[in-house]
Amino acid sequence: MPEEAGGKAFTISPRLSGLTWANGASATINGSVEVSWAVEDGTLNVTAAAPDGVSLRFVPNDTHEWLDVVFNGKPVT
Repeated sequence: MPEEAGGKAFTISPRLSGLTWANGASATINGSVEVSWAVEDGTLNVTAAAPDGVSLRFVPNDTHEWLDVVFNGKPVT
């Protein structure tokens, strides 16, 4: 989800909706933003990539309540 005009910042907050994994990409004015995630053994692992100059921020939502979350290799607290 875009956070600011010009496609320079995006929020990552997948709604799990009963799924155990998903991946995809979204075209932006600055290039592709790619996200993949998987739930395994009580941990939600999220990996995201964006072009240089584009920031990504993970925001937990209610579908992550009972999970440990790791975003791009770092635990989310």
